Amino acid sequence: MPLLQRPEVDKKHSVLEDSNVETELLGRTREFAALLAVTQTATQSLDTERILNDTLEKSLELLRFDVGYIRTLDPEKKNLIVRVARGLTSPEFLTTVIPLDSPDPIVGKIVFETQQPYISNDIPKDPMFKARTMQREGVVSVAMVPIVSKQRALGFIAVGSKKIHKFTKSEVRLLLAFSSQLGVALDNAQLYDIGQAQAIQLSEWNKTLEQRVQEQVAQLERFRRLKRFVSPQVAETILKSEDTDLFESHRREITAVFLDLRGFTAFSDSAEPEEVMGLLRSYHMEMGKVIFKFEGTVEHFAGDGIMVFFNDPIPFEDHTERAIQMALEMRARVKELRLGWLKKGYELDLGIGLAAGYAALGNIGFEGRVDYGAVGNVTNLASRLCGEAKGGQILTNRKTLSKIENLVEVEPLEELHLKGFVRPVAAFNIVNIKRYGESREHSY
Repeated sequence: MPLLQRPEVDKKHSVLEDSNVETELLGRTREFAALLAVTQTATQSLDTERILNDTLEKSLELLRFDVGYIRTLDPEKKNLIVRVARGLTSPEFLTTVIPLDSPDPIVGKIVFETQQPYISNDIPKDPMFKARTMQREGVVSVAMVPIVSKQRALGFIAVGSKKIHKFTKSEVRLLLAFSSQLGVALDNAQLYDIGQAQAIQLSEWNKTLEQRVQEQVAQLERFRRLKRFVSPQVAETILKSEDTDLFESHRREITAVFLDLRGFTAFSDSAEPEEVMGLLRSYHMEMGKVIFKFEGTVEHFAGDGIMVFFNDPIPFEDHTERAIQMALEMRARVKELRLGWLKKGYELDLGIGLAAGYAALGNIGFEGRVDYGAVGNVTNLASRLCGEAKGGQILTNRKTLSKIENLVEVEPLEELHLKGFVRPVAAFNIVNIKRYGESREHSY
């Protein structure tokens, strides 16, 4: 990305809203949990009716359909009969027997010969759909998935809707998973003396599904933790990364930014607690939007104080420029907020300290309360500069300025004697970005 241009941001999503990753993780967790429940019934019961009812109930519950049924094969009579049904009440339908040599092209050829699912999103317009009982029941869309075990078709499971519904790949995939487990379960119930090897295999299926549910829950929790520190876009990138050591202790150059409100102590002493909390909520929300826009990492909020750093856990070559752009946009936003604050008698303004340098980064805290943080001289320097900044100032030191001095306009200040630093620190106030007039300063 060229220096000092706006970072790319996915405008389809609010920077403060969760990305689609959380929704997807929740969906996967629900799917695995439902499949696990069906598997446990299949492995722990030889009651065919219970297995069929449980499978159909879970299918309709998870997919949110109002109609469903299961037909199974009677091997002696060589026909298919309805074993369980939901949302279908017609005696004609429930008692209809379909012979294996039926001319029905869907059941006879597609489901049994090819053993592939058949999807009809609009039954009345489907020339292949010859059976009229479904239409008389008001079913408009249906998905039929064969129940197969050891390459033998044992029947099929069907779910449908009385409204037009376009079945998704994930819905069909889940039905196939249910039918696969049902096929094994029906074999198990019909062949009570199955070998020990198959029993062990079913047990391993159960363990694998339990593990996958646990992994999905853990990943969802990891995503929720990440959202406390980084934007949803960055959180999604981290989750997709194969690097499992992102949060292990390590050393890296960062740009640290501290900000707090000048006059906040006097304001909080004189204002009601509800006023203070209301102001902090709106202030944090506005600053959070800007932080996530430039993909910074939030180290902590402490009252009116906020610490942000760049270049970790996701590295950016232009991390110092991003930090400056963020600081300038924050200053401009607080300038707008001040108009409302002053009308209420709040004498508040923003002071910012900014420094680049090396720090140690990683998880900090104790069991049950762990945060991701940075430790080092650079964070201390940024904090001290923030403490010296007057309202509207963005202070930095000479070393940080040398990285971007051709890109920003600054005004030199007197040397500062900062607590914890033996030598005086040459300080500079960042005024603007070169080649950008004040009217275009934050137009990206």
